[in-house]
Amino acid sequence: GAENCWLTRDSKLDKLKEVDGWMDVSAPVDQRSITAEPGETVTLPCRVPLPVKVLQWHRSNRTEYVLSFCNEQFDPEDQDPTFVNWVDLKDRKMTDGDASLIIKNITTSDAGVYECRAIRSTANRRRREIPVIGIVHLDITRSGEFVDLWMRVEDVS
Repeated sequence: GAENCWLTRDSKLDKLKEVDGWMDVSAPVDQRSITAEPGETVTLPCRVPLPVKVLQWHRSNRTEYVLSFCNEQFDPEDQDPTFVNWVDLKDRKMTDGDASLIIKNITTSDAGVYECRAIRSTANRRRREIPVIGIVHLDITRSGEFVDLWMRVEDVS
């Protein structure tokens, strides 16, 4: 029979694709800062425990996804239009848990906080929010500009 892949976002339940249930991925939240210049291609790192049924990259100030990957394929339905054909996974097979996001030809509007989220599946069909695995702050500067570096610490217990 059909099995569902669900997530909660903004207190709404959205259907994504077909998956066989949910289980939280328990891993510490990895936080990084990356500085790049306009026009560069950047890699936002994220490592996830395998196997992964759903991987999502979000920007903290947007409701649409930067990238959503469910059952080994991209899910463009709720992707932010500014990222269509602009982003990819470093390794679509996520070998060794590498779920890094590649953003091509970045602009100053790409600066911000990006969250990597992942879930694995089990027979447990409870629906829950996808937990954050990694947080990357991307700062876009021009050569010679000063850069502010920051770090955010969250209680993940």
